[in-house]
Amino acid sequence: MNRTGLTWLAGAAAVGIVAAVMTVALATSSIYMSTTHHPVRTGLPASLN
Repeated sequence: MNRTGLTWLAGAAAVGIVAAVMTVALATSSIYMSTTHHPVRTGLPASLN
């Protein structure tokens, strides 16, 4: 595989990892907010309101 292919794969992997981490963080904070505090009306974490 050439360098361009490796660069593309590395970029795609990085984007996938970031997206997964953000998804998990949003889900975790949403669950945390809804179970331990009053639910946020918009359903989003307080930091995004």
